[in-house]
Amino acid sequence: TYKGVHIVIKAIALLKSKYPKIKLKLAGNINVGNKLLDGYSAFLNMLIKKYGLQENVIYLGSLDENQIIAHLQEANACVIPSFVETYCLAFAESMIVGTPTIASFAGAMPELAENGKEALFYNSVDYYTCASLIDKVLQDRGLAEKLSENGRARRMKENDMSKQRKPSAAVCLLAIIPVFLCVLTACSAEERDTGKRETGYEAMTEAAAVSEPQEQTDAEYDDVKNWSWAPYETLYRT
Repeated sequence: TYKGVHIVIKAIALLKSKYPKIKLKLAGNINVGNKLLDGYSAFLNMLIKKYGLQENVIYLGSLDENQIIAHLQEANACVIPSFVETYCLAFAESMIVGTPTIASFAGAMPELAENGKEALFYNSVDYYTCASLIDKVLQDRGLAEKLSENGRARRMKENDMSKQRKPSAAVCLLAIIPVFLCVLTACSAEERDTGKRETGYEAMTEAAAVSEPQEQTDAEYDDVKNWSWAPYETLYRT
């Protein structure tokens, strides 16, 4: 119940009307178990079925570091929809690979990047704006390249190991945190309203603690189905 992947699934439901072949690939220990799923995985499956995203959402399972890098290199954007976050490794990894990153304005994540220059931020509960920012990255190659170049430059500077102080073994702590990877594949260039891309785009997400999710009402589902594209400024929810 604490990963927040449901925010990205709702965003994909909005984007599907414009990108019918969009793919959201989830990697990690989620949707695991042949006989009994955890409650959050069951909740995500319910959303996928409700929005008709069975062909758009793919579970990848666990990935090693080389597979994660490969997915990042092919991605549209790394989407971090966390409600609570400290130093987000997925955020830093995405930036250092050069993947345009979209993140919720939560916790310490705004300390990792400058909005509009090195990453794009949105209200963590606002899947409308999340979808709009993904669309902006898909459509605006110049923006995507700026985020990629600036984000990588900042992480290469701040994560330069030659300039890091070596910690004492007496104060070293090791934290092993489960991470979920999501990869979003956009449609082909012919299916876009404007612009062309030489390669497909994909998006990643890693989510953190969120409140217990609740099943959406029919009115909320209709709101997703009937959502129309509008300027980003009109979609922002406070």
